[in-house]
Amino acid sequence: MYANILKFLVEIKQQVQQIKLLLQRVGNSGVSSEVEEEDFSLPLTSQELLDLEEKLRDQTQRRKLTVFLGTLVGATHRDMVMRILKTTFTDQFAAQLNWKGKGNKLGIGSLMLAKVISKAARRCWRESTDSCTEAIIKNWLKYAGDRSGGRKKRAQEAARRNDAEIVPPPAVQDSDSD
Repeated sequence: MYANILKFLVEIKQQVQQIKLLLQRVGNSGVSSEVEEEDFSLPLTSQELLDLEEKLRDQTQRRKLTVFLGTLVGATHRDMVMRILKTTFTDQFAAQLNWKGKGNKLGIGSLMLAKVISKAARRCWRESTDSCTEAIIKNWLKYAGDRSGGRKKRAQEAARRNDAEIVPPPAVQDSDSD
């Protein structure tokens, strides 16, 4: 029992240290920590994504968005990236995206936004790598269709197909009734 309490206290201490580092970075970044979600009109639609990419050409805007997304701290690197993605994209819009832009979808891997997301995650989780963040983003985008009702829709279509396939046999007419 004491070992569990000690382990829990160590975890809390590590989290407090991470929060202190984050606060120091925000304070030293030269960017106001008062950056609001509304400054970037999140979550994004397709046109807003293009507008944001244009906005992110400016280093100050990139820094502001990095600081804002960096405030979406999670318990793990994965949690943080997931929170950033949920804040940045709706599930419906995310279903139209993938990393490379294959299959008539918009690719975000080459966008400045992907770099900003990775940098925001690294601000809090130093051990995070771009490839780890990329894998989390790819996986999140892969299942966006399911989150936006695709799984339920497929299940309903399958149920309808099964119902259509189960047709009762035709009634046999009795020839003795003549």
